[in-house]
Amino acid sequence: MCGISGLISKSNSDIRNTLHRMTDIIAHRGPDYQDFYIHQNIGLGHRRLSIIDLSHAGNQPMHYLERYHIVFNGEIYNFKELKTILENEGYHFKSHTDTEVVMAAWDFWKEDCLNHFNGMWSFAIYDQRENQLFCARDRYGIKPFYYISTAHLFAFGSEIKQFTVLPEWQSVLNKQAAFDFLSWSFSDTSSDTFFQNVSQLPAGSCLKYDLQSHQYQITKWYKISVKSSDYDSIEDQTKQFFELLKSSVEYRLMADVKVGSCLSGGMDSTSIVMLVNSILRSQGNAELQETVSAVSRNKTYDESDYIRSVVESANCKSHFVYTEFDDFVSDFDSIIWHQDEPFGSSSIFAQWKVFQTARENGVTVMLDGQGSDEILAGYMQFFGNLFLSLLSSMNMSDLIKEVKSACALHGFNFKQILRFIVSATSSGMFYHYSVSMSGKLGARWAKNTEGLIPFPYWKKANLSLSAESREQLLYSKLPVLLHNEDRNSMAHSIESRVPFLDYRLVEFALSLPENYKINQGRTKYILRNAMKDILPGQIINRHDKMAFVTAEEQWVKENPAFFRNEIKDSLGMSESFINESTKDFFDQMIDGFVPFDYSLFRFICFGRWLKQFNVKIS
Repeated sequence: MCGISGLISKSNSDIRNTLHRMTDIIAHRGPDYQDFYIHQNIGLGHRRLSIIDLSHAGNQPMHYLERYHIVFNGEIYNFKELKTILENEGYHFKSHTDTEVVMAAWDFWKEDCLNHFNGMWSFAIYDQRENQLFCARDRYGIKPFYYISTAHLFAFGSEIKQFTVLPEWQSVLNKQAAFDFLSWSFSDTSSDTFFQNVSQLPAGSCLKYDLQSHQYQITKWYKISVKSSDYDSIEDQTKQFFELLKSSVEYRLMADVKVGSCLSGGMDSTSIVMLVNSILRSQGNAELQETVSAVSRNKTYDESDYIRSVVESANCKSHFVYTEFDDFVSDFDSIIWHQDEPFGSSSIFAQWKVFQTARENGVTVMLDGQGSDEILAGYMQFFGNLFLSLLSSMNMSDLIKEVKSACALHGFNFKQILRFIVSATSSGMFYHYSVSMSGKLGARWAKNTEGLIPFPYWKKANLSLSAESREQLLYSKLPVLLHNEDRNSMAHSIESRVPFLDYRLVEFALSLPENYKINQGRTKYILRNAMKDILPGQIINRHDKMAFVTAEEQWVKENPAFFRNEIKDSLGMSESFINESTKDFFDQMIDGFVPFDYSLFRFICFGRWLKQFNVKIS
């Protein structure tokens, strides 16, 4: 896990100093080593966080066959298998790293090498003979890759802040991105960022840059593949799911440094922790697994009881960290700086504290449960897709059964059921937009928002769980969660790994029938079945969802002056991009005259971000 930098001059100007500054600014991503490769008008920079092969042989930029030069961020978990294949083809290796295997794989398979990789990555390979740069990003965008192209240069990096040292840098707001975020809390839904002229390489895409013509082309290399609809029994499918998940976890334990796990009271992280425990025991590893959990002194937001049941079952060496308001205020600006872009909830602070605590205890790699909710229908809104799908197929008996089960387990009423169904459609999303914005921003914003798209342009009418899963996996929920996790972990020089996003497991899960995901009101049905003999009973039978959260509502009630001032400052920074009526709405909310609304935080964060990055609103 590392940080990468790249710079191509289109005017033959000296790039050395700028490249060094770009690489210095992400020292937190790689505190163990820094180096550069510069050839004519191209430069590559790298910051290393040593994970595999801690020797100098693993340093980057790495060179191969006196032709290829690479900066690589991520892990290829199956690199040992690929290395054996390539050795049989006559390739030789000097290190025990996956980085060297990536270059050999590129030489042998060219672009098709990406289909052979199981892992997470963003990398750039400069082919000196062809005078071409090849860049690629993993299937689901776990690792970041940003780029910018101006009249005089092309630059890429792991974080947007690297571009602030460029001589042509202009910090200008992308209004559509801001509009989507403030309206919906959506971000990372496209290749655009909050900054004009700064783009991210889409997940599962590659970029080819010709250094002679200074032209580049972006292509999609990955499309989700699902198997046929000829399914085995639920028992056979559960067994296959379990083996895939276990294999994924085992892959992600590969490291020459200490590995730990993020642990909440939910089924996803708990499943990972218990599988790690089983794998370590089978390997005869006596070393205790380390876990880190965010907890709260407010019982409403605290999962300590659930977490302790897991810690006792797995015999973990556990660390608990409290999310306190004063600590949040102290760290707020630092979190914004590391995130590069605004974020929609203070819950990100809980994750920040988890990774901070892991680093303080000597842990360098952390496993996390991201991705499970998206591929296994873990969110409550998936009930809408299930009900709508059953309704559209006129499967009334199963519809009635599932509605009754959902009401019994989750306490849904008829109004909530109807809302779920309506929200699963495009028209329903538009209705949600009109309702959610009413009383906050009115039907229209200030006139400088005219022409902006009033609801998510990527949203389609999704009737099936699998279709909605794809949407959340690639466009809505997961991209922003992965963005937050990468920045939070790397801020503390931690490599975060996500077993539920092994592409084998993702494609298998998306191919399953709906009733393998939601059955008799139970979400993540196949995961519950797979782990029923391994997880503590109170976890397997749990039907609410919390993850890492903070006592945000309590913070607002106990510190009204702070939040009132923050809203005032945000409105001032936004230069009327935010309607003044918004202040009145939040004043009423803070005073308790209208129900608490979590949109308060994203408006505050937006203002803080504008100030910190000195963003201009044109």
